[in-house]
Amino acid sequence: MSLIHIARERTQLGQFGEDEVRDGLAAGRFLPGDLAWREGMPGWRALAEWPEFGGTPTEAPAGLPWENRATLGLLPALGQTIRDVLIQPGAAFASMRRTGGYGAPLSFYLPLAIGGSLASIGFQSLLPVQEGMPDPIAEAGGFGMLAILCFVTTPVALFIWSGLVHLAL
Repeated sequence: MSLIHIARERTQLGQFGEDEVRDGLAAGRFLPGDLAWREGMPGWRALAEWPEFGGTPTEAPAGLPWENRATLGLLPALGQTIRDVLIQPGAAFASMRRTGGYGAPLSFYLPLAIGGSLASIGFQSLLPVQEGMPDPIAEAGGFGMLAILCFVTTPVALFIWSGLVHLAL
């Protein structure tokens, strides 16, 4: 019997026998969406499409509370996600979904980062007023310009920082 080649996100994971693949699916080492190919097949197919592995029970991660915000509500999901990540990071990141694109992570991060940036700009504009000195940020035009720049630079900074972190990993 020929070995099964398995790849995830364009990265070869190796060649495995049927039993190894079945055990790997059950243990979570392989995902149903991983692509697999065997000699004689016309192309790569997801493991979930293979009849040999169709009955293999696999559980998708439950996801963070933020991913279930439609049922939990926006603020409770936000609070529970922050709590889980701070108090139980191992369990939180193990339950995180690894597929689904950038939408959910961006919708979590951007409002928090932009809110923090706007709060920082607001406090910085109040400090010179306390000391009796004029400050360009304290003027409405300066604050407005920084607020607009915040909405532009925060997503760009997020992608740059994410790329640097992933390079370091």
